[in-house]
Parts: sequence; structure tokens; C-alpha cells
Amino acid sequence: MPGSEGQTTEIQSLARSLRMMFAAMFVACALYIVVLVELADQIEPHPLGVWLNALRALAVFLAGGVLYVRFVLIARILGTDDLRPRIPKLRVYYVLSYVLCEAIALGGFALRFAGGSFNAALPFFGAAVLLFALCYPKFDWT
Repeated sequence: MPGSEGQTTEIQSLARSLRMMFAAMFVACALYIVVLVELADQIEPHPLGVWLNALRALAVFLAGGVLYVRFVLIARILGTDDLRPRIPKLRVYYVLSYVLCEAIALGGFALRFAGGSFNAALPFFGAAVLLFALCYPKFDWT
């Protein structure tokens, strides 16, 4: 629990700004799918070979980064009693986790535009949505 009213206000402000950023970036991922569905007829699929595997490997690497940031770095900060001096670092870690999630969705978007099938791009979007859900900014006292 926070030790002072000032800290509670700062945490509430942080939670509000992170939730707005979360919503904006999550909606952007949904819009990628809408754009791909709308442009499906204009994209000619062709085999990507090594590029498909490279994008998959990159997505796995990014997902590992998201999980590390969320469950190690953020959890370590949230486990402390006085969050006030750590609020800027906490904000950076949350934003970093969102950016990494967005990068995974963009990998699927790029894969589809490079000629990959829509079915090959779907796991990227699914992973991004799942990781976004894990990174939702939830604080016990807000």
C-alpha cells in the first residue's frame, strides 16, 4: 500500500496515462487487422522462405522481452514499498512493453504486405493481443 496521499495521486495519474496509451496502441493493432482485411485482394501471396522464419524468430525474441520487462522489471518495482522515486522508471518499462507488443503486431503486418498469407500473419496478432493483455497496467490501490 502507498505510504502517503501524494504517492497515491502520482500512482493514479501514472495508471490513467498508461491506460490511455495502452488503449491507443491496442486499437492500433486492431486497425492493422482491419487494413489487412480491406487490402486482402490487392496483396498477392507468394512464399517468403527464410523471411517468414526470421520474422517468427524475431517475434519470439520480442515476446521474451515483453515477458521479461513485465514479470521481472515491472514486478520488481511494484514489489517495493515506496514507488514515488521509481515512477519514471515504471512508466518507461510499461511503455517499453507496449512498444515490444506493437512490434510483434507490426511483424505480422509486414509479413502480410511482403506476400505472406493472412493465416501466417494471424499468430503475430494473436501473440500481440495476449501480451498486451498481460501488460495491462493494474495497480492494487487505484
